Amino acid sequence: MKDKKISLKEYFDMRIELIYARILTMIEDIDRRTLVAKESMEYRLAGMNEFRNSMKDQESHFVRRLEMKAELDLIKKDLQELRDFRVASQSLASQRAVNITLFIATLGIILGIVSIIIQMV
Repeated sequence: MKDKKISLKEYFDMRIELIYARILTMIEDIDRRTLVAKESMEYRLAGMNEFRNSMKDQESHFVRRLEMKAELDLIKKDLQELRDFRVASQSLASQRAVNITLFIATLGIILGIVSIIIQMV
């Protein structure tokens, strides 16, 4: 094998060119990775923005807690009024039945007394 001698200047120039080429490759790799990361981040942000928009849209269809409580209070009040009306109606129906029974009983007693009077005469 033959020794090939190069000067110190040529050696350093060659080493600097190799290092320079390696640095350029690393910079290109960093640029490529940065671009991929940027595209990935933009995709994620677009998805997050879509999610936020859907949440805002969904929120606009929800009823606020205070509004719901006010409506429930009105419904409870109306329900209580219906219950009270039902109890009053049932008691009126019972009173009506008692009045009819009392009328029939009184009519029966009067007819019985009239019958006894007719038989005595």
